[in-house]
Amino acid sequence: MVNNVNFTGLKNIGGISCYQQHLQGNFQKQQDYLLVHLTDDYNGHDLAEFNEVVKKCQPDLGVCTFEPDSRFIQIMTKTVNEADNEFNVSAPQLFVNNKLVPVTDNTLPLFSYVAKLTRKIQNMDDKEFVYNKDFKYGLAGRTFMISGFDMINFANRENVSVDEIMDKLYCPMTAKRKAQIINSNIQKQMLDYLG
Repeated sequence: MVNNVNFTGLKNIGGISCYQQHLQGNFQKQQDYLLVHLTDDYNGHDLAEFNEVVKKCQPDLGVCTFEPDSRFIQIMTKTVNEADNEFNVSAPQLFVNNKLVPVTDNTLPLFSYVAKLTRKIQNMDDKEFVYNKDFKYGLAGRTFMISGFDMINFANRENVSVDEIMDKLYCPMTAKRKAQIINSNIQKQMLDYLG
Protein backbone atom coordinates (compact mmCIF):
# COMPACT_ATOMS: atom_id res chain seq x y z
CA MET A 1 0.00 0.00 0.00
CA VAL A 2 1.37 3.43 -0.96
CA ASN A 3 0.87 6.31 1.43
CA ASN A 4 0.12 9.51 -0.49
CA VAL A 5 1.47 12.56 1.26
CA ASN A 6 -0.12 15.84 0.29
CA PHE A 7 2.63 18.48 0.11
CA THR A 8 1.77 22.16 0.13
CA GLY A 9 4.42 23.51 -2.21
CA LEU A 10 6.34 25.04 0.70
CA LYS A 11 9.68 23.57 1.75
CA ASN A 12 12.60 24.20 4.09
CA ILE A 13 10.55 26.41 6.44
CA GLY A 14 12.43 27.68 9.46
CA GLY A 15 12.49 30.51 11.93
CA ILE A 16 14.35 32.23 14.72
CA SER A 17 13.87 35.14 17.12
CA CYS A 18 16.64 37.57 18.04
CA TYR A 19 16.55 39.92 21.01
CA GLN A 20 18.71 42.94 21.79
CA GLN A 21 18.59 44.71 25.13
CA HIS A 22 19.67 48.36 25.05
CA LEU A 23 20.37 49.40 28.62
CA GLN A 24 21.18 53.04 27.91
CA GLY A 25 18.16 53.50 25.68
CA ASN A 26 16.04 51.42 28.07
CA PHE A 27 14.38 49.32 25.36
CA GLN A 28 14.42 45.83 23.93
CA LYS A 29 14.32 45.07 20.22
CA GLN A 30 12.84 41.79 19.00
CA GLN A 31 13.25 40.45 15.48
CA ASP A 32 11.30 37.38 14.36
CA TYR A 33 12.46 35.65 11.17
CA LEU A 34 10.71 33.17 8.93
CA LEU A 35 12.39 31.63 5.88
CA VAL A 36 10.33 29.72 3.30
CA HIS A 37 11.31 27.97 0.07
CA LEU A 38 8.42 28.74 -2.29
CA THR A 39 7.44 26.42 -5.13
CA ASP A 40 4.65 26.00 -7.64
CA ASP A 41 2.90 22.64 -7.76
CA TYR A 42 -0.56 21.09 -8.02
CA ASN A 43 -1.41 22.26 -4.49
CA GLY A 44 -0.57 25.90 -4.99
CA HIS A 45 1.43 28.49 -6.87
CA ASP A 46 3.09 30.20 -3.92
CA LEU A 47 6.17 31.32 -5.87
CA ALA A 48 4.26 32.67 -8.87
CA GLU A 49 1.79 34.43 -6.58
CA PHE A 50 4.62 36.03 -4.59
CA ASN A 51 6.31 37.26 -7.78
CA GLU A 52 3.04 38.80 -9.01
CA VAL A 53 2.42 40.51 -5.67
CA VAL A 54 5.89 42.10 -5.48
CA LYS A 55 5.47 43.45 -9.03
CA LYS A 56 2.40 45.36 -7.80
CA CYS A 57 4.42 46.75 -4.88
CA GLN A 58 7.41 47.95 -6.92
CA PRO A 59 6.41 51.65 -6.92
CA ASP A 60 6.85 51.71 -3.12
CA LEU A 61 9.26 48.82 -2.65
CA GLY A 62 11.48 48.48 -5.68
CA VAL A 63 12.84 45.07 -6.64
CA CYS A 64 12.25 42.62 -3.79
CA THR A 65 14.05 39.34 -4.44
CA PHE A 66 16.03 37.21 -2.04
CA GLU A 67 19.53 37.61 -3.43
CA PRO A 68 21.02 34.17 -2.71
CA ASP A 69 18.04 32.32 -4.24
CA SER A 70 14.91 33.97 -5.69
CA ARG A 71 12.78 30.93 -4.80
CA PHE A 72 13.00 31.87 -1.11
CA ILE A 73 11.18 34.50 0.88
CA GLN A 74 12.75 35.83 4.05
CA ILE A 75 10.21 37.54 6.29
CA MET A 76 11.14 39.48 9.40
CA THR A 77 9.12 41.61 11.77
CA LYS A 78 10.74 43.96 14.23
CA THR A 79 9.21 45.37 17.40
CA VAL A 80 10.67 47.61 20.08
CA ASN A 81 9.51 47.34 23.69
CA GLU A 82 10.20 50.18 26.12
CA ALA A 83 11.52 48.73 29.36
CA ASP A 84 9.85 51.33 31.61
CA ASN A 85 6.36 50.54 30.40
CA GLU A 86 5.37 47.02 29.36
CA PHE A 87 2.48 48.41 27.30
CA ASN A 88 4.66 50.84 25.36
CA VAL A 89 5.40 48.72 22.31
CA SER A 90 6.27 50.34 19.01
CA ALA A 91 4.27 49.41 15.94
CA PRO A 92 5.84 46.35 14.32
CA GLN A 93 7.74 46.76 11.08
CA LEU A 94 7.69 44.21 8.26
CA PHE A 95 10.79 43.36 6.23
CA VAL A 96 10.63 41.06 3.19
CA ASN A 97 13.89 39.89 1.66
CA ASN A 98 15.79 42.49 3.70
CA LYS A 99 13.59 45.38 2.55
CA LEU A 100 11.48 47.46 4.90
CA VAL A 101 7.90 47.30 3.61
CA PRO A 102 6.05 50.56 4.28
CA VAL A 103 2.31 50.24 4.76
CA THR A 104 0.74 51.89 1.72
CA ASP A 105 -2.12 51.11 -0.63
CA ASN A 106 0.46 49.70 -3.09
CA THR A 107 2.03 47.34 -0.51
CA LEU A 108 -1.19 46.01 1.04
CA PRO A 109 -1.18 43.03 -1.37
CA LEU A 110 2.21 42.01 0.04
CA PHE A 111 0.91 42.27 3.61
CA SER A 112 -2.07 40.14 2.56
CA TYR A 113 0.22 37.59 0.90
CA VAL A 114 2.41 37.30 4.01
CA ALA A 115 -0.69 36.99 6.22
CA LYS A 116 -2.06 34.20 3.99
CA LEU A 117 1.32 32.44 3.84
CA THR A 118 1.85 32.54 7.61
CA ARG A 119 -1.70 31.25 8.24
CA LYS A 120 -1.05 28.42 5.79
CA ILE A 121 2.15 27.47 7.66
CA GLN A 122 0.38 27.59 11.03
CA ASN A 123 -2.27 25.18 9.76
CA MET A 124 0.07 22.66 8.13
CA ASP A 125 0.29 19.17 9.61
CA ASP A 126 3.76 18.29 10.86
CA LYS A 127 4.04 15.56 8.22
CA GLU A 128 3.61 18.19 5.48
CA PHE A 129 6.88 19.94 6.40
CA VAL A 130 9.57 18.97 3.90
CA TYR A 131 13.26 19.63 4.58
CA ASN A 132 16.04 19.00 2.11
CA LYS A 133 19.00 17.74 4.17
CA ASP A 134 21.55 19.30 1.82
CA PHE A 135 19.88 22.67 2.39
CA LYS A 136 19.16 22.31 6.10
CA TYR A 137 22.65 21.19 7.11
CA GLY A 138 24.54 23.05 4.39
CA LEU A 139 25.81 26.57 3.93
CA ALA A 140 22.47 27.82 2.56
CA GLY A 141 20.52 26.65 5.62
CA ARG A 142 23.05 28.31 7.91
CA THR A 143 23.22 31.64 6.08
CA PHE A 144 19.80 32.25 4.49
CA MET A 145 17.89 32.72 7.76
CA ILE A 146 19.58 35.97 8.81
CA SER A 147 21.40 37.72 5.99
CA GLY A 148 25.07 38.28 6.73
CA PHE A 149 25.12 35.84 9.65
CA ASP A 150 26.28 32.22 9.66
CA MET A 151 24.59 30.06 12.31
CA ILE A 152 27.94 28.35 12.89
CA ASN A 153 28.86 31.48 14.90
CA PHE A 154 25.82 30.99 17.11
CA ALA A 155 26.62 27.29 17.55
CA ASN A 156 30.19 28.11 18.57
CA ARG A 157 28.97 30.73 21.06
CA GLU A 158 26.43 28.32 22.59
CA ASN A 159 28.89 25.40 22.50
CA VAL A 160 26.51 23.11 20.61
CA SER A 161 26.77 21.45 17.22
CA VAL A 162 25.59 23.26 14.11
CA ASP A 163 23.28 20.32 13.35
CA GLU A 164 21.55 20.83 16.72
CA ILE A 165 20.97 24.49 15.90
CA MET A 166 19.65 23.61 12.42
CA ASP A 167 17.30 21.00 13.89
CA LYS A 168 15.83 23.68 16.18
CA LEU A 169 15.53 26.33 13.46
CA TYR A 170 14.12 24.09 10.73
CA CYS A 171 11.32 22.12 12.36
CA PRO A 172 7.51 22.32 12.28
CA MET A 173 7.18 23.63 15.85
CA THR A 174 9.57 26.56 15.28
CA ALA A 175 8.16 27.35 11.84
CA LYS A 176 4.58 27.44 13.14
CA ARG A 177 5.51 29.59 16.13
CA LYS A 178 7.39 32.19 14.05
CA ALA A 179 4.58 32.21 11.47
CA GLN A 180 2.12 32.93 14.29
CA ILE A 181 4.21 35.80 15.71
CA ILE A 182 4.76 37.38 12.29
CA ASN A 183 1.09 37.02 11.40
CA SER A 184 0.08 38.76 14.62
CA ASN A 185 2.60 41.56 14.02
CA ILE A 186 1.48 42.31 10.48
CA GLN A 187 -2.19 42.17 11.46
CA LYS A 188 -1.42 44.99 13.91
CA GLN A 189 0.27 46.98 11.15
CA MET A 190 -2.62 46.50 8.75
CA LEU A 191 -5.23 47.41 11.39
CA ASP A 192 -3.31 50.57 12.32
CA TYR A 193 -3.13 51.59 8.66
CA LEU A 194 -6.73 50.76 7.82
CA GLY A 195 -8.10 52.04 11.14
